[in-house]
Amino acid sequence: MPLLILLPFMMLTMTIVMYRTLRPVKRLSKHIELRDEDDLTPLQEQDIPNEVLGFVRAINHLLDRANAAMRQQQRFIADAAHELRSPMTALSVQADRLSERELPEPAKSQLESLRQGIQRNRKLLEQLLSLARAQASEAQNQRSKISIQQTFRHVLEDLLPLADEKNQDIGVVSTEDMSVYANELDIYTLVKTLVDNAIRYSPADSQIDLSMEQTSEFIIIRVEDNGPGIPVSER
Repeated sequence: MPLLILLPFMMLTMTIVMYRTLRPVKRLSKHIELRDEDDLTPLQEQDIPNEVLGFVRAINHLLDRANAAMRQQQRFIADAAHELRSPMTALSVQADRLSERELPEPAKSQLESLRQGIQRNRKLLEQLLSLARAQASEAQNQRSKISIQQTFRHVLEDLLPLADEKNQDIGVVSTEDMSVYANELDIYTLVKTLVDNAIRYSPADSQIDLSMEQTSEFIIIRVEDNGPGIPVSER
C-alpha cells in the first residue's frame, strides 16, 4: 500500500482508538461536574484507562479522608449538643423555681435576663442538633427502615423541656412499634414540627399524646392535644 494512502488510514485508526480510550474519562469528567458539592462518594473506576487509573484512585483516597473528617466533625457537634442539653435544662428548671420566690426588683430583672440567655442557648442547641441530623444523612433522598417509636423518643428528648415549662403531660400512648421505609430526617422533621406546634399552642397543664395506627394502606401518625386547633377554612 502506498505511503500516501497508509498515513490517512493510520491517523484515522489512531483517532478512533484515542476516542474510545478517552470516552470513559470524558464520562467521568461529566459525572464529577454534575455531582452535588457535598457528595463524597468514590469515583467509578470501571473502564478507566490504566494511564489515569492511579490518578482516580488517589482522588478516591482523598475523598475518603475528607468524608472521615466531615463525619468526625458531625459527631463532635452532635455529642456536644447532647452533652450540653441536660445541664441547660437543669439551669432552666432552677431559674423557674427561683422565679417563684419573692425577690427584690433588681434580682427579678437579673433573673429575667438569665432566663432569656438560657432560652437563647437552648434554641442554639436545638439548631445544632438539627444540623447534626441533617448532616448525618449522606443524601437527602437516602431511605432506610425507620422505627416510629424511636423517632417519637428522639423528638420527646429534644422537646420535653418546652413541655415541662408549661407543665404539659406529653408522651406516647401506643405500645406497639411500626416501621416505614423513608428518609430518617424527613420523618423526624415531620413529627418534631407537629409536636412543637402542639406544645406551643396548647395551654398550660394540657395533655399531648403521640400515637400510631396501621391500616390496610397507610401508617397514620397522630399528635393530639388540647389546643384550639386549626379552623377548617385555614386547613
